[in-house]
Amino acid sequence: MPEYKIFRKRWFKILGLVFVAFFASTFATALKLYTFDGVIFIPEFWGVHLHMFTKAMAWIPIGLIIYWLYFKIPLNREQWKRNLPIHLVLCYVMSSMHLYIDYYISVALTNMNVYYYSTLDGLFRTYSRYNILIYWGIIGFTSTLENYRKFREREKEAAELALTNSRLETQLAKSQLQALKMQLQPHFLFNTLHTINWLMLKDVEAAASTITLLSDLLRISLEMTDKQEITLKDEVEFIQKYIEIQKTRFKDRLNVEIDLQPETLDAAVPTLILQPITENAFAHGISPHDRKGVIKISSRMNNGSLVMEVHDNGDGIDPEVKTNGSNGIGLSNSMERLRQIYSNNHKFDLKDSSLGGLLVQIEIPYKKFVETK
Repeated sequence: MPEYKIFRKRWFKILGLVFVAFFASTFATALKLYTFDGVIFIPEFWGVHLHMFTKAMAWIPIGLIIYWLYFKIPLNREQWKRNLPIHLVLCYVMSSMHLYIDYYISVALTNMNVYYYSTLDGLFRTYSRYNILIYWGIIGFTSTLENYRKFREREKEAAELALTNSRLETQLAKSQLQALKMQLQPHFLFNTLHTINWLMLKDVEAAASTITLLSDLLRISLEMTDKQEITLKDEVEFIQKYIEIQKTRFKDRLNVEIDLQPETLDAAVPTLILQPITENAFAHGISPHDRKGVIKISSRMNNGSLVMEVHDNGDGIDPEVKTNGSNGIGLSNSMERLRQIYSNNHKFDLKDSSLGGLLVQIEIPYKKFVETK
Protein backbone atom coordinates (compact mmCIF):
# COMPACT_ATOMS: atom_id res chain seq x y z
CA MET A 1 0.00 0.00 0.00
CA PRO A 2 1.52 3.37 -1.01
CA GLU A 3 2.03 5.90 1.76
CA TYR A 4 1.16 9.39 0.54
CA LYS A 5 3.21 12.21 2.05
CA ILE A 6 0.14 14.41 2.55
CA PHE A 7 -1.07 12.03 5.28
CA ARG A 8 2.01 12.95 7.33
CA LYS A 9 1.42 16.70 7.15
CA ARG A 10 0.50 18.26 10.50
CA TRP A 11 -2.10 20.58 8.97
CA PHE A 12 -3.77 17.59 7.29
CA LYS A 13 -4.01 15.73 10.62
CA ILE A 14 -5.50 18.80 12.35
CA LEU A 15 -7.99 19.24 9.52
CA GLY A 16 -8.91 15.57 9.87
CA LEU A 17 -9.57 15.98 13.61
CA VAL A 18 -11.77 19.03 12.96
CA PHE A 19 -13.72 17.08 10.34
CA VAL A 20 -14.25 14.20 12.80
CA ALA A 21 -15.43 16.70 15.44
CA PHE A 22 -17.87 18.26 12.95
CA PHE A 23 -19.24 14.88 11.90
CA ALA A 24 -19.61 13.69 15.51
CA SER A 25 -21.31 16.93 16.56
CA THR A 26 -23.75 16.72 13.65
CA PHE A 27 -24.68 13.18 14.61
CA ALA A 28 -25.01 14.14 18.31
CA THR A 29 -27.20 17.14 17.41
CA ALA A 30 -29.53 15.01 15.30
CA LEU A 31 -29.74 12.44 18.10
CA LYS A 32 -30.43 15.16 20.69
CA LEU A 33 -33.18 16.80 18.63
CA TYR A 34 -34.74 13.40 18.08
CA THR A 35 -35.34 13.18 21.86
CA PHE A 36 -37.41 16.39 21.66
CA ASP A 37 -39.94 14.75 19.32
CA GLY A 38 -43.51 15.48 20.60
CA VAL A 39 -42.33 18.34 22.82
CA ILE A 40 -44.01 21.72 22.22
CA PHE A 41 -40.73 23.63 22.18
CA ILE A 42 -38.09 22.23 19.81
CA PRO A 43 -34.67 23.94 20.08
CA GLU A 44 -33.11 25.60 17.06
CA PHE A 45 -30.80 23.17 15.18
CA TRP A 46 -27.78 25.39 14.63
CA GLY A 47 -27.75 26.58 18.22
CA VAL A 48 -27.54 23.03 19.51
CA HIS A 49 -25.09 22.07 16.76
CA LEU A 50 -22.77 24.94 17.67
CA HIS A 51 -22.55 23.77 21.27
CA MET A 52 -22.11 20.14 20.24
CA PHE A 53 -19.36 21.17 17.84
CA THR A 54 -17.50 23.14 20.53
CA LYS A 55 -17.99 20.20 22.90
CA ALA A 56 -16.42 17.88 20.32
CA MET A 57 -13.62 20.38 19.59
CA ALA A 58 -12.78 20.43 23.30
CA TRP A 59 -11.96 16.75 23.02
CA ILE A 60 -9.15 17.44 20.51
CA PRO A 61 -6.55 18.85 22.96
CA ILE A 62 -7.74 16.48 25.70
CA GLY A 63 -7.57 13.58 23.26
CA LEU A 64 -3.99 14.51 22.32
CA ILE A 65 -3.09 14.54 26.02
CA ILE A 66 -4.65 11.06 26.41
CA TYR A 67 -2.77 9.91 23.30
CA TRP A 68 0.50 11.15 24.84
CA LEU A 69 -0.30 9.57 28.23
CA TYR A 70 -0.89 6.17 26.59
CA PHE A 71 2.75 5.99 25.53
CA LYS A 72 4.01 7.26 28.87
CA ILE A 73 1.81 4.83 30.80
CA PRO A 74 1.34 1.90 28.38
CA LEU A 75 -1.22 -0.85 28.79
CA ASN A 76 0.79 -3.57 27.05
CA ARG A 77 0.95 -7.19 28.12
CA GLU A 78 3.81 -6.63 30.55
CA GLN A 79 2.61 -3.41 32.23
CA TRP A 80 -1.19 -3.30 32.14
CA LYS A 81 -1.69 -4.61 35.70
CA ARG A 82 0.53 -1.89 37.11
CA ASN A 83 -0.75 0.95 34.90
CA LEU A 84 -4.48 0.17 34.79
CA PRO A 85 -5.21 1.86 38.19
CA ILE A 86 -3.39 4.98 36.98
CA HIS A 87 -5.59 5.11 33.89
CA LEU A 88 -8.70 4.71 36.01
CA VAL A 89 -7.70 7.86 37.90
CA LEU A 90 -6.74 9.65 34.67
CA CYS A 91 -10.07 8.65 33.18
CA TYR A 92 -11.88 10.59 35.93
CA VAL A 93 -9.48 13.55 35.67
CA MET A 94 -9.75 13.86 31.85
CA SER A 95 -13.53 13.41 31.96
CA SER A 96 -13.86 16.13 34.62
CA MET A 97 -11.57 18.43 32.66
CA HIS A 98 -13.81 18.16 29.62
CA LEU A 99 -16.96 18.71 31.70
CA TYR A 100 -15.53 21.93 33.20
CA ILE A 101 -14.66 23.17 29.71
CA ASP A 102 -18.15 22.18 28.55
CA TYR A 103 -19.74 24.07 31.43
CA TYR A 104 -17.99 27.33 30.64
CA ILE A 105 -18.81 26.92 26.96
CA SER A 106 -22.47 26.49 27.96
CA VAL A 107 -22.37 29.68 30.02
CA ALA A 108 -20.71 31.60 27.17
CA LEU A 109 -23.23 30.38 24.62
CA THR A 110 -26.15 31.23 26.94
CA ASN A 111 -24.86 34.78 27.24
CA MET A 112 -24.75 34.86 23.42
CA ASN A 113 -28.52 34.03 23.35
CA VAL A 114 -27.86 30.64 21.79
CA TYR A 115 -30.12 27.87 22.98
CA TYR A 116 -28.27 25.79 25.53
CA TYR A 117 -27.93 26.01 29.27
CA SER A 118 -26.74 23.59 31.91
CA THR A 119 -25.57 23.57 35.45
CA LEU A 120 -22.23 22.01 36.35
CA ASP A 121 -24.01 19.40 38.44
CA GLY A 122 -26.35 18.60 35.56
CA LEU A 123 -23.45 18.20 33.17
CA PHE A 124 -21.70 15.77 35.51
CA ARG A 125 -24.83 13.66 35.92
CA THR A 126 -25.65 13.72 32.21
CA TYR A 127 -22.32 13.42 30.44
CA SER A 128 -19.78 11.88 32.84
CA ARG A 129 -20.59 8.33 31.66
CA TYR A 130 -20.21 9.39 28.02
CA ASN A 131 -16.88 11.05 28.74
CA ILE A 132 -15.60 7.90 30.42
CA LEU A 133 -16.57 5.91 27.33
CA ILE A 134 -14.85 8.48 25.09
CA TYR A 135 -11.67 8.28 27.21
CA TRP A 136 -11.47 4.51 26.83
CA GLY A 137 -12.44 4.83 23.18
CA ILE A 138 -9.42 7.07 22.62
CA ILE A 139 -7.24 4.60 24.54
CA GLY A 140 -8.59 1.71 22.44
CA PHE A 141 -8.09 3.64 19.18
CA THR A 142 -4.53 4.58 20.17
CA SER A 143 -3.75 0.99 21.12
CA THR A 144 -5.11 -0.29 17.80
CA LEU A 145 -3.17 2.35 15.88
CA GLU A 146 0.06 1.51 17.73
CA ASN A 147 -0.39 -2.24 17.20
CA TYR A 148 -0.99 -1.64 13.50
CA ARG A 149 2.14 0.53 13.31
CA LYS A 150 4.20 -2.21 14.99
CA PHE A 151 2.69 -4.78 12.65
CA ARG A 152 3.67 -2.69 9.62
CA GLU A 153 7.18 -2.25 11.03
CA ARG A 154 7.53 -6.00 11.57
CA GLU A 155 6.17 -6.58 8.08
CA LYS A 156 8.67 -4.09 6.65
CA GLU A 157 11.54 -5.63 8.65
CA ALA A 158 10.54 -9.10 7.45
CA ALA A 159 10.49 -7.87 3.84
CA GLU A 160 13.89 -6.20 4.28
CA LEU A 161 15.26 -9.35 5.91
CA ALA A 162 13.93 -11.48 3.06
CA LEU A 163 15.49 -9.08 0.55
CA THR A 164 18.80 -9.17 2.44
CA ASN A 165 18.72 -12.97 2.54
CA SER A 166 17.93 -13.05 -1.16
CA ARG A 167 20.86 -10.75 -1.90
CA LEU A 168 23.16 -12.84 0.31
CA GLU A 169 22.03 -16.03 -1.43
CA THR A 170 22.64 -14.37 -4.81
CA GLN A 171 26.09 -13.21 -3.72
CA LEU A 172 26.88 -16.67 -2.38
CA ALA A 173 25.76 -18.28 -5.62
CA LYS A 174 27.87 -15.80 -7.60
CA SER A 175 30.86 -16.50 -5.35
CA GLN A 176 30.43 -20.23 -5.82
CA LEU A 177 30.14 -19.82 -9.58
CA GLN A 178 33.17 -17.56 -9.60
CA ALA A 179 35.15 -20.14 -7.62
CA LEU A 180 34.10 -22.88 -10.03
CA LYS A 181 35.06 -20.71 -13.00
CA MET A 182 38.43 -19.86 -11.47
CA GLN A 183 39.14 -23.58 -11.11
CA LEU A 184 38.91 -23.89 -14.89
CA GLN A 185 41.60 -21.32 -15.65
CA PRO A 186 44.55 -23.04 -13.90
CA HIS A 187 43.40 -26.41 -15.29
CA PHE A 188 43.14 -24.99 -18.80
CA LEU A 189 46.45 -23.14 -18.43
CA PHE A 190 48.21 -26.29 -17.21
CA ASN A 191 46.98 -28.28 -20.21
CA THR A 192 48.02 -25.53 -22.62
CA LEU A 193 51.48 -25.24 -21.05
CA HIS A 194 51.77 -29.00 -21.35
CA THR A 195 51.07 -28.61 -25.09
CA ILE A 196 53.70 -25.88 -25.37
CA ASN A 197 56.23 -28.06 -23.52
CA TRP A 198 55.56 -30.90 -25.96
CA LEU A 199 55.96 -28.53 -28.93
CA MET A 200 59.27 -27.18 -27.63
CA LEU A 201 60.73 -30.63 -28.22
CA LYS A 202 59.17 -31.01 -31.67
CA ASP A 203 58.70 -27.57 -33.25
CA VAL A 204 60.11 -24.43 -31.64
CA GLU A 205 58.40 -22.09 -34.08
CA ALA A 206 55.03 -23.73 -33.39
CA ALA A 207 55.73 -23.43 -29.66
CA ALA A 208 56.45 -19.69 -30.03
CA SER A 209 53.24 -19.26 -32.06
CA THR A 210 51.32 -21.12 -29.38
CA ILE A 211 52.66 -18.85 -26.65
CA THR A 212 51.35 -15.85 -28.64
CA LEU A 213 47.95 -17.52 -28.98
CA LEU A 214 47.98 -18.35 -25.28
CA SER A 215 48.67 -14.70 -24.48
CA ASP A 216 45.64 -13.65 -26.53
CA LEU A 217 43.56 -16.35 -24.90
CA LEU A 218 44.53 -15.28 -21.38
CA ARG A 219 43.74 -11.66 -22.20
CA ILE A 220 40.26 -12.62 -23.39
CA SER A 221 39.85 -14.85 -20.35
CA LEU A 222 40.67 -11.96 -18.01
CA GLU A 223 38.12 -9.77 -19.78
CA MET A 224 35.50 -12.47 -19.18
CA THR A 225 36.39 -12.96 -15.50
CA ASP A 226 33.59 -10.74 -14.12
CA LYS A 227 30.96 -11.97 -16.57
CA GLN A 228 28.73 -14.83 -15.50
CA GLU A 229 27.07 -14.99 -18.92
CA ILE A 230 28.10 -14.26 -22.50
CA THR A 231 26.58 -14.97 -25.90
CA LEU A 232 27.03 -18.40 -27.44
CA LYS A 233 28.79 -16.63 -30.32
CA ASP A 234 31.45 -15.18 -27.98
CA GLU A 235 31.82 -18.52 -26.17
CA VAL A 236 32.51 -20.33 -29.44
CA GLU A 237 34.93 -17.58 -30.60
CA PHE A 238 36.88 -18.14 -27.39
CA ILE A 239 36.93 -21.89 -28.03
CA GLN A 240 38.19 -21.29 -31.56
CA LYS A 241 41.23 -19.53 -30.06
CA TYR A 242 41.85 -22.63 -27.96
CA ILE A 243 41.38 -24.84 -31.03
CA GLU A 244 44.05 -22.82 -32.87
CA ILE A 245 46.49 -23.69 -30.08
CA GLN A 246 45.66 -27.38 -30.40
CA LYS A 247 46.03 -27.26 -34.17
CA THR A 248 49.67 -26.25 -33.75
CA ARG A 249 50.13 -29.61 -32.03
CA PHE A 250 47.84 -31.96 -33.96
CA LYS A 251 48.13 -30.16 -37.32
CA ASP A 252 46.61 -32.16 -40.18
CA ARG A 253 45.26 -34.95 -38.05
CA LEU A 254 42.70 -32.67 -36.44
CA ASN A 255 39.38 -31.73 -38.00
CA VAL A 256 37.03 -29.39 -36.15
CA GLU A 257 33.48 -28.77 -37.31
CA ILE A 258 31.34 -25.96 -35.92
CA ASP A 259 27.63 -25.98 -36.75
CA LEU A 260 25.63 -23.31 -34.94
CA GLN A 261 22.06 -22.48 -35.87
CA PRO A 262 21.85 -18.67 -36.46
CA GLU A 263 18.97 -18.21 -33.99
CA THR A 264 21.16 -19.56 -31.17
CA LEU A 265 24.08 -17.15 -31.57
CA ASP A 266 22.61 -14.46 -29.29
CA ALA A 267 21.63 -16.96 -26.57
CA ALA A 268 22.99 -16.29 -23.08
CA VAL A 269 25.23 -19.11 -21.85
CA PRO A 270 27.45 -19.45 -18.75
CA THR A 271 30.94 -18.15 -19.41
CA LEU A 272 33.44 -20.90 -20.33
CA ILE A 273 30.77 -23.60 -20.24
CA LEU A 274 31.91 -25.28 -23.48
CA GLN A 275 35.65 -24.72 -23.12
CA PRO A 276 36.33 -27.48 -20.54
CA ILE A 277 34.12 -29.88 -22.52
CA THR A 278 36.04 -29.15 -25.70
CA GLU A 279 39.29 -29.50 -23.75
CA ASN A 280 38.08 -32.87 -22.46
CA ALA A 281 37.40 -33.96 -26.05
CA PHE A 282 41.01 -33.14 -26.98
CA ALA A 283 42.49 -34.78 -23.89
CA HIS A 284 40.52 -38.03 -23.94
CA GLY A 285 39.16 -38.28 -27.46
CA ILE A 286 41.97 -37.02 -29.68
CA SER A 287 45.32 -37.01 -27.86
CA PRO A 288 45.58 -40.74 -27.00
CA HIS A 289 45.29 -41.80 -30.67
CA ASP A 290 47.40 -41.43 -33.80
CA ARG A 291 44.42 -41.51 -36.13
CA LYS A 292 42.75 -38.38 -37.47
CA GLY A 293 40.65 -36.77 -34.76
CA VAL A 294 37.30 -35.11 -35.29
CA ILE A 295 35.56 -32.69 -32.95
CA LYS A 296 32.16 -31.25 -33.73
CA ILE A 297 30.53 -28.37 -31.85
CA SER A 298 26.87 -27.69 -32.62
CA SER A 299 23.86 -25.83 -31.30
CA ARG A 300 20.13 -25.88 -32.01
CA MET A 301 16.79 -24.88 -30.57
CA ASN A 302 14.45 -27.44 -29.02
CA ASN A 303 11.00 -26.31 -27.81
CA GLY A 304 12.26 -23.07 -26.30
CA SER A 305 15.49 -24.59 -25.00
CA LEU A 306 19.05 -24.23 -26.22
CA VAL A 307 20.84 -27.49 -26.96
CA MET A 308 24.66 -27.48 -27.22
CA GLU A 309 26.65 -30.55 -28.22
CA VAL A 310 30.34 -31.46 -28.36
CA HIS A 311 31.20 -34.66 -30.28
CA ASP A 312 34.51 -36.45 -30.65
CA ASN A 313 35.57 -39.65 -32.40
CA GLY A 314 37.54 -41.02 -29.48
CA ASP A 315 36.79 -44.11 -27.40
CA GLY A 316 33.39 -42.97 -26.18
CA ILE A 317 32.37 -42.86 -22.53
CA ASP A 318 35.29 -43.60 -20.25
CA PRO A 319 34.79 -46.94 -18.43
CA GLU A 320 35.78 -45.15 -15.20
CA VAL A 321 32.82 -42.83 -15.67
CA LYS A 322 30.49 -45.79 -16.10
CA THR A 323 31.96 -47.49 -13.02
CA ASN A 324 32.16 -44.71 -10.41
CA GLY A 325 30.74 -41.60 -12.06
CA SER A 326 34.08 -39.76 -12.08
CA ASN A 327 34.00 -37.14 -14.82
CA GLY A 328 37.26 -35.31 -14.22
CA ILE A 329 37.70 -31.66 -13.30
CA GLY A 330 36.34 -30.14 -16.52
CA LEU A 331 33.09 -32.10 -16.84
CA SER A 332 32.40 -32.17 -13.09
CA ASN A 333 32.98 -28.45 -12.88
CA SER A 334 30.60 -27.79 -15.80
CA MET A 335 27.91 -29.99 -14.26
CA GLU A 336 28.18 -28.19 -10.92
CA ARG A 337 28.00 -24.73 -12.51
CA LEU A 338 24.88 -25.70 -14.46
CA ARG A 339 23.29 -27.02 -11.27
CA GLN A 340 24.09 -23.74 -9.46
CA ILE A 341 22.61 -21.59 -12.23
CA TYR A 342 19.63 -23.62 -13.44
CA SER A 343 18.91 -25.96 -10.52
CA ASN A 344 16.95 -28.87 -12.05
CA ASN A 345 15.92 -26.90 -15.11
CA HIS A 346 18.68 -28.23 -17.34
CA LYS A 347 20.13 -31.43 -18.81
CA PHE A 348 23.73 -32.63 -18.93
CA ASP A 349 24.12 -35.97 -20.69
CA LEU A 350 27.04 -38.13 -21.75
CA LYS A 351 26.14 -40.29 -24.75
CA ASP A 352 27.69 -42.26 -27.55
CA SER A 353 28.41 -39.91 -30.44
CA SER A 354 27.49 -40.56 -34.05
CA LEU A 355 31.21 -39.95 -34.74
CA GLY A 356 32.02 -43.03 -32.70
CA GLY A 357 33.27 -41.33 -29.56
CA LEU A 358 31.69 -39.28 -26.79
CA LEU A 359 28.82 -36.84 -27.08
CA VAL A 360 28.39 -34.26 -24.31
CA GLN A 361 24.93 -32.73 -24.61
CA ILE A 362 23.77 -29.67 -22.64
CA GLU A 363 20.21 -28.35 -22.71
CA ILE A 364 19.35 -25.10 -20.91
CA PRO A 365 16.44 -22.61 -21.11
CA TYR A 366 16.89 -20.20 -24.00
CA LYS A 367 17.40 -16.59 -22.95
CA LYS A 368 18.54 -13.80 -25.21
CA PHE A 369 21.72 -12.22 -23.90
CA VAL A 370 21.37 -8.69 -22.54
CA GLU A 371 24.52 -6.71 -21.75
CA THR A 372 24.59 -5.46 -18.16
CA LYS A 373 26.56 -2.38 -17.14
